[in-house]
Amino acid sequence: CVMASGLTLMIMAVSMMSSFESTTQAARDDRRPIKLVTQVQGERVLIRVIGDAATATRAEFELEVTSGGSGNATHTRQRGKADLQPGESAILLSTTLGGNSKGRWRATLRVEPNSGSAYEEHAN
Repeated sequence: CVMASGLTLMIMAVSMMSSFESTTQAARDDRRPIKLVTQVQGERVLIRVIGDAATATRAEFELEVTSGGSGNATHTRQRGKADLQPGESAILLSTTLGGNSKGRWRATLRVEPNSGSAYEEHAN
């Protein structure tokens, strides 16, 4: 009985640590001024680049999207600049993949803020 209680406490502690790490990562991602957001709608994939900064931020970004398979692959790269103000959220870029991607797609967002470190976000 004591052993089961100890095991239960260990499982709860590991679960709490895992939850804390996920929350910490989510909080870190929330502070990023430009984010990659994807949504699957049936056979389509909606890919958006969202600007939402806690402080006034200027940044350059690039979205690279690859979809489809061999013989029917598409590769696009789009770049932009954003001047973001606190409290203002904006869709900076939006693209939709049709049914021909057949679940095979990858999106990479690269962001270079004027202050702070550059970062990447991925989705597939």
